[in-house]
Amino acid sequence: MKHIISLSYSGSQNNFESVIRCGQTEYRLSHLGADYNSEVFASLVKSFDQSDNIICLSGLLPPLRVKSKLYFHSHSEELKNSIQHAQVYVGALCRETLGAWTLGHILEHFPEMLVNKRIGFHSGALDYALVAKMQEHTHRFSFFDPKLFTNVPKALESIEALERFVGATMPLISRKKLSKSMNYNATFEKVDPALFRGVETVITRSAILDRMDLEHLRDKNVIVDSLRPSLIKRLGDAGVRSTVHLLPDIEYAKQDPRINFPIFEALVAQEVCPSEALSKESVVDWIAKHDYKPKPNILNPVRSKRHVRRFAFIIHPLSLADVFRHPVLRPLSSVAMKNKNIFERTISHIPGICYGKLTGVKSTHHGEEVEGLIYTIFDTPKQLMRLPPEVVYKKLNKICEQAARDGAEIIGLGAYTKIAGDSGVTVNKMSPIPVTTGNSLSASATLWAARVAMQKMWDGVRVSRANSRHDIKVMVIGATGSIGAAAAKLLAHYVDELVLSARTVDKILSLKAEIDSLGLKCKVSVTTESNRYASSCDLIITSTSTHDKSVFDIQRVKPGCVVCDVSRPLNVSKEDVLSRPDVLVVESGEITLPGQNLHLNCDIGTPDGVVYACLAETALLALEGRLEAFTLSRNVEFDKVRQIYDMAKKHGAKLGAIRGHFGDITDQEIQLCREHALKSMKNWRPDE
Repeated sequence: MKHIISLSYSGSQNNFESVIRCGQTEYRLSHLGADYNSEVFASLVKSFDQSDNIICLSGLLPPLRVKSKLYFHSHSEELKNSIQHAQVYVGALCRETLGAWTLGHILEHFPEMLVNKRIGFHSGALDYALVAKMQEHTHRFSFFDPKLFTNVPKALESIEALERFVGATMPLISRKKLSKSMNYNATFEKVDPALFRGVETVITRSAILDRMDLEHLRDKNVIVDSLRPSLIKRLGDAGVRSTVHLLPDIEYAKQDPRINFPIFEALVAQEVCPSEALSKESVVDWIAKHDYKPKPNILNPVRSKRHVRRFAFIIHPLSLADVFRHPVLRPLSSVAMKNKNIFERTISHIPGICYGKLTGVKSTHHGEEVEGLIYTIFDTPKQLMRLPPEVVYKKLNKICEQAARDGAEIIGLGAYTKIAGDSGVTVNKMSPIPVTTGNSLSASATLWAARVAMQKMWDGVRVSRANSRHDIKVMVIGATGSIGAAAAKLLAHYVDELVLSARTVDKILSLKAEIDSLGLKCKVSVTTESNRYASSCDLIITSTSTHDKSVFDIQRVKPGCVVCDVSRPLNVSKEDVLSRPDVLVVESGEITLPGQNLHLNCDIGTPDGVVYACLAETALLALEGRLEAFTLSRNVEFDKVRQIYDMAKKHGAKLGAIRGHFGDITDQEIQLCREHALKSMKNWRPDE
């Protein structure tokens, strides 16, 4: 029985043994480590250097081929070349060839992990072949070679910067002893998580992870060359979102969980060319012989330690009356309402505070919990629109910094905080944690609520399945805003007629052109005067930032129409609602988050267990572990509206009860509205 000895510079000095079968041949496999000791490693190499043995070396600094240059590390080469009798393998050939092959299949199976994402490499120099593969799919990189090789906490943001770094440092590093060339040590190296902000997937090696604290990988996807049970546990405890390994998933690679690329390379060599040096061509022959097509499996490491992730959310009063929801300010209400303008300007100078906490949010998918910190500033919509954007940014950034200190890992913007300035873009740049506006779920929940309301209103007659086309006419007022535009693009897939209403002509014409380019069957019209189409629409969605006048005349709306008011403050007044009992006016979709013990200890103007969709988006991103600036700017991506809806379904979030200006709307009230509508239709004369 041939003996394969796996010698790891960074591995434990404990000896692990197993027997594995490759084809018809059995091998005795021994794992030994030097625990970062060069003398021990050299001694092990010498003791096993016998002609019948196969030695697999890991933890050395391999030759680095970056661009057109090849760099050798003298001490690693010395240790490798000291082997005179045994066959020796370091895994570089299989890692480069099969690793890139497997990475291509990961791109095919899980594009959401890699395509157009920011990809981090603990070492772009060590994995330059994989860097070259990723160039085809993203231009956003972070290379942490300065940290790995020189202990400088810096990321390189381009391949050109990586190449310059390698060219400048490798001639010096290549002459250092192994123990000093890559910050090797026997204790875990702490890495600042802030250095990895914005990185969604990290590509790395198990030998690097062995000597690092893994906290910086929390909520990241990790692609690693090989996985041992001990490493899987550490990744789980660190809160890694998901892990995929590059080692080919074939039978003899499954026989020992400690098999790595050097061992795998030795087995491939024994199978295809046992008496000669392994070549790239031989590896290609092996792939062809086995008809090997990787089927990467995502591993979701289980945490042995319970971790409740925190998110944060910023609100503000939607009117002066809302200011007095806060118990400390409630006694001032009578005085303040007599001096509204002065009080409104005065409270704007009060710094933002932590208003309350949301607990008990628990996913039905994986059972993990998150909790939310609710912060508030005291500016009304009028005040936020009156202030220079820079002043608002400063207010919001202070809260973002406080939320980060309080343990929040992502923060959402509510109401007019996401309208001011550039809709979260600048705030996200300033913030120490990712920022999202929540508009993706707001758009999705709006249509969710509209569909349910129409189904209830017309008892399924005019609205059938969610994925079918509907013979209805819809108008979106404020169609060029973040939520309005996203809603319009979604609606165009499902309705026969769509009217886009907004005040800015060039923006609304651009939106129409964008929707027309999709090649859908929907007829799209535009207007700057919403009353022109109010009498012919079955559904009207309002999503504007107007807070001082009505955007359409409800008296011109046809009986039976459903009006979904997304705007905050609402566009439709209570008086308007009472004047048209034959029109169903609902507020935009609110969300019931998953969890049996939900508790919000402050008043944000929603019923128990129900939150605004923008807040729910932030909570869902925390549950999903996607701590990223998911929704920013006024351009809400169509694909993200669908993604966040899928997340809501996945984790057990539900649409809250259909609500109106006077609270929840019961089925009996909807039935009564339908009866009024049927009577009114007999005498209705729509405008021409």
